[in-house]
Amino acid sequence: MKIRYFLLHSYLFWAIFSLLNFQLLWFLVVPFLFVVFLPRVLEVFPFLWTPAAIALAASVFLLLAAAVATRRWHTKFFVPILLAYVSNGAFLLVLLVVAHHAKNTAIASRLSTRHPDCIQVNPIFESMQNAGGDFNFVAHALFKEDGKTFYWSYRTMDFFEGHGRLDRNFPCTQSNDWTAPAGRQAPHESD
Repeated sequence: MKIRYFLLHSYLFWAIFSLLNFQLLWFLVVPFLFVVFLPRVLEVFPFLWTPAAIALAASVFLLLAAAVATRRWHTKFFVPILLAYVSNGAFLLVLLVVAHHAKNTAIASRLSTRHPDCIQVNPIFESMQNAGGDFNFVAHALFKEDGKTFYWSYRTMDFFEGHGRLDRNFPCTQSNDWTAPAGRQAPHESD
């Protein structure tokens, strides 16, 4: 397998992905700078350690299986290019799915003692698209209870009470895919 083709196209994959939110993911464009920034990202968002480890294991397993298959079948040069996109895509997909599950589990845990009138939980991919901006009008997750709005913070993995003057910028629209934790009834829309 031609390692340089694999590395080049892995770099291109992450450089293209950085365009999703260049302000937040700019370091993916400079080759190997992600090695320096990855520990910082994992320090700021510690809940990503487990999803990143699971995603890395899945990606390495897929890459090893594909490398064995390509040696056996004596395939051409385009295979390392395809493997670069497939293994990096698998890493990203597994990372997002596991991180989304971890976030939803943490949110359900924090809401287990609350009685919200409305819950809005946005996908982690949407949070990633909107994070890092000066004016962010998309909440990661929020809920309203007794006329107060509480917002989700990935940094603390908990809700914090928002300011009343910001509530008009963040109306709570009930999430269709959010299910209430076991033993609780789903919240109803507030007026």
